[in-house]
Amino acid sequence: MIDARPVHVSLAPLEDPDWDGARTRRLALKVPRAEFCQSSISYQAKDGFTYHRSDFAYEGLLAILGGENWKLLDRIGFQILADGVPVLLEPAEIEALPDWVAYHYNSPLGKLAVGYRLLESDPFLLTASYRWVEPLETNAKVQLLLKPVFDIRHMYYFSDPEGHGIGTHDSRRLTVGCDRWLAFTASRDFTFRENRQVWDLLYRLGSGERELSGGDVVFKREMFRGSQLGTLNFDFAGSDDPDASTSGSSNAVSLYVSAGLTEAAASEAVTQALPRLEALAHEQDERWAALSERFAGLAPEVLARIYVMAEKFGMPAGESTLPEQGGWWFRRPWFPPLFEGFMHNHRTLERLGQHAVMETTIQQAVRFQDAQTGRLPVRFPDTQADLDRFEKTGSLPPDYYHSSDVGLHLYSWLAEVLDDIRDPQLLDALYQSFLKLYAAFRSDLPRPRQGDPVLAENGLLMSVPSHSWMNGKRRIKIEGIAVGDLPQRVDRGWQEAAVRQFMDGHTAWDRYQYPVTYLPEINARWIRMLEVGQLLALRQHDQGVYEELIGVLKLAVGNFKKVFWNAGVGFPYNLITQNGRPDPMPTAPGLEAIALLGKRVFSRQDMEEAWHVVQESLLVKRKHGDRTLAFGVLAKDSKERVFFGDGQYHEAVCWPRETPYLVTLLSELGEHGVIAEILESNLAHQMDEGVMFYHHEMLSLPEGGNATPGPRAHDPVPVKNPMQWVSQFCDVYLPE
Repeated sequence: MIDARPVHVSLAPLEDPDWDGARTRRLALKVPRAEFCQSSISYQAKDGFTYHRSDFAYEGLLAILGGENWKLLDRIGFQILADGVPVLLEPAEIEALPDWVAYHYNSPLGKLAVGYRLLESDPFLLTASYRWVEPLETNAKVQLLLKPVFDIRHMYYFSDPEGHGIGTHDSRRLTVGCDRWLAFTASRDFTFRENRQVWDLLYRLGSGERELSGGDVVFKREMFRGSQLGTLNFDFAGSDDPDASTSGSSNAVSLYVSAGLTEAAASEAVTQALPRLEALAHEQDERWAALSERFAGLAPEVLARIYVMAEKFGMPAGESTLPEQGGWWFRRPWFPPLFEGFMHNHRTLERLGQHAVMETTIQQAVRFQDAQTGRLPVRFPDTQADLDRFEKTGSLPPDYYHSSDVGLHLYSWLAEVLDDIRDPQLLDALYQSFLKLYAAFRSDLPRPRQGDPVLAENGLLMSVPSHSWMNGKRRIKIEGIAVGDLPQRVDRGWQEAAVRQFMDGHTAWDRYQYPVTYLPEINARWIRMLEVGQLLALRQHDQGVYEELIGVLKLAVGNFKKVFWNAGVGFPYNLITQNGRPDPMPTAPGLEAIALLGKRVFSRQDMEEAWHVVQESLLVKRKHGDRTLAFGVLAKDSKERVFFGDGQYHEAVCWPRETPYLVTLLSELGEHGVIAEILESNLAHQMDEGVMFYHHEMLSLPEGGNATPGPRAHDPVPVKNPMQWVSQFCDVYLPE
């Protein structure tokens, strides 16, 4: 499939302008409490310094401090002087691994390597190293000048560049702060020349959303304000660098960076980490080596995929460490994608001995189950105030529970792996959680807005139409009446008709806020949940519940196809209203339902018909070399073909998280050639565009105006967040 190559990757520092730069490769380093991400493109600014470009507003150095996600450092400029004259640096090749990156530059003095490594400490240690690849052969006085660009702000706010203050600085230490503090320590003496400037930081790719400009689809630029406070000046001929053994040359300077809530905490973080520098790097290397040995024989790209999934996601969540939703603004554990990710990575994590992270995630989700409604939260609590509220009331704020599928995701995954859970206390907790959910579903109490699913007489669940993973909202305006917060899952035409019928926006909105819709993937997971409930009831010798579940399961299985199967098309309906109105649009959730239920409900002919519909309406392809390969599926076969922003979040966009369900269907049909295409094209996406070694949240169809078409102009276009944990599915790459 992919030829084996050396473990590290070399790439040219070339920009890919296709689709406004969407494909240009980026390099990210991650540890539990920090991230460092930059473009592969370097540039020389007007000040004569060379910088690695930051194109997203969330690139640079980010850290979890005080339980909150803060941006700290945008980029670090560097300049070489020879007898006071700037030396021309020409970008050359870049070496990259998930654990470190090195940018190489050619110059009249020789080749310079600028490397970065992010290590797990308390909270982290970032090393920026500058070294001559070969010893210098010059009589000139050579100096290295470093110019950090600060952007100290909470992830969702703006920074105060005028408020960025300089704390302690001496021959090897500099601290900078504004609500949060950074501490820099160098491997050799430097002088610090203060020169304050406010920088306008223009981010070409913004937050991954787009707009029309002169008929072309371009990314929404975003502007922030950062600051430069001065320059660190080093003599750069000969070194007493303690990191020389790992940098490969004595002609090197290393800058060590950490952060804290206070200046003292930031300084202490660096002070405590530096004596352990070699050990920290060794521990990181050992994890990679152990994984490579455990999965010997797999292609390097697959090893990198597994390593990133298993090692590069995981952040503090209370006393636990749970994989977060993604990079940048997604640094929060969300339970539905966690359970879905476990479904597609369970074998991989088991082989790595990481069973504990899965059990811990279950325990945390069940811990925060709402005492009144039985619903599980969509995410781990964001703040200490929310945690305190739960301890007092047994419930988090209401928006944590605005989903029908958290428990359904949990139990549909457990349907495959329940035998792997050996902890009797966890099994007991799961049964009690199941009973609460089941009681809530079958309750006769009236449902409020955003209420629990309702168990109907046919054994199936009705839920709020936006309470699945496809929870995007849209805004419409009809005859002067504007209505927002309408579910994208529902046909736009239905909503427009409702506004015309009632001529009242609130009434049109209100009808979509209650559990009155049958969704295929919700009910497929419900059937799997009932199977788990039976096993748990049997274990508890709860004969009454066991027999009741047998009856409900028989009803649900017997009615699923009757309700959802669109016989005229050969694919499940997108949804069915309480009154029996079907939406025939093919969707990825329909594919999920087929994959989850398989032969329990569907015949081989059904699955063959479904695969035909997928090929005609949902399949997304991608070029790789001179071939066009199957890649993934669209969320919906929607008329809204171009992704701009949240209004198209769940329209005709490709979500890699849905690809494993396609592989499951293809496996049932014996379509092994198509599966091989999918695995190959997803590895190509991993290595050739966006953040290397990682996978995007979603990709847009390559439709609309492309001002800068390249050779891959007809490939799906990476948009939104480029580091998504649930997109990093690995089990399908393992040999059976």
